[in-house]
Amino acid sequence: MQLSLEKELTIACADSLRQQLQKLADNDDKEISIDGSAVERIDTAVLQLFVSFSKLLSGQERQLAWQDPSESLVESAEQIGLRNMLNISTDGKCNNQE
Repeated sequence: MQLSLEKELTIACADSLRQQLQKLADNDDKEISIDGSAVERIDTAVLQLFVSFSKLLSGQERQLAWQDPSESLVESAEQIGLRNMLNISTDGKCNNQE
């Protein structure tokens, strides 16, 4: 199952996004794919929401996969130290964590 993100992800849209993520979590897919190619701006609150979502999936032995994360998304996650935790690579592909 896949979710395509909007270009502006601010705290104002965090609750709506949380609801969308919950719907994704409620299905049985082993891997949830998020298309981050359109993201131009993302707040820390939204990145923290993705961390929580990623931990939820991990606890269910499921995986969050990023598809084409934008440079803004990667840089924002890197600036606050969440890039590795969110498994977002700088080349637009998923990191392989060991």
